[in-house]
Amino acid sequence: MTYYIWQNGQNAGPYSPEELQAMGITPDTFVFDQNTQQWVAAATVPELQTIFGVAQPYAQPQPQPFQPAAQSSGLEEALDNSWPAQQVNKVTTPIDNGSFFRKPMQWFYIFLGIAAFAGGLYAVYKVCDEFIFNDYAPSEAVRGGIAMLIGCLVFAFFGLFFWLNRRKHLANTVEAKTEFAAVPVFAHLLQSFGDFLGLTLICIVAPCVLLTLVLLIDKVKYTWDSMLLSCGAAIITGFFIILFFHYIADMARVRFAIANNTKQTAANTAK
Repeated sequence: MTYYIWQNGQNAGPYSPEELQAMGITPDTFVFDQNTQQWVAAATVPELQTIFGVAQPYAQPQPQPFQPAAQSSGLEEALDNSWPAQQVNKVTTPIDNGSFFRKPMQWFYIFLGIAAFAGGLYAVYKVCDEFIFNDYAPSEAVRGGIAMLIGCLVFAFFGLFFWLNRRKHLANTVEAKTEFAAVPVFAHLLQSFGDFLGLTLICIVAPCVLLTLVLLIDKVKYTWDSMLLSCGAAIITGFFIILFFHYIADMARVRFAIANNTKQTAANTAK
């Protein structure tokens, strides 16, 4: 049997018990019981009680916050239960519960990690080819190349493990079955991108500038102050990049939280 549910202030469905379980309905979610022709709490319907593990009679919440919808015609119910309609429900359910956004984004994070690792290794190859193992390169170019080589190696492994860490963080912190599924995923991407840029400047670029200064101290003794200034600028810029992207992501989360809490408060008040 399929069921209509009251969702977002309107009727939705019909859904099978398996689809309702995947959508994450609660025991208090109102469903239309075709046997009694009334809207009842999902936990009071015997076929749906297995979803919640209800072993005893469930107290029906009162009053009902809406009027029952008109019973659908036989043709409409037949169309809703048809094979094409069921396939469309299977396609749209992941979008409704947010898994459509979370799972591809986790794979995208893996791709970013692999891309950063490959890019770092390619930069290592270019540095070795043009500076370190180039017979015509002057000694200061070789020493500067060593600093770049170390920076490229650190970037390759940092990028790989950073994005793998963000993938795990996304899976653990972005909740499923929220009303607004795309907002937290997009906010997480913004924050992660800003963290990656900022930490690259702070933890890789700035130390490489200092290492270059140490290796070429005899060549840059008259410009050491400008190199130290560049190092400080990299650290400050990285900090403000992280701050800016966190601000944008937090603003998106605040709007999401306000909207989600407003809907929850309205639903609780109606009950």
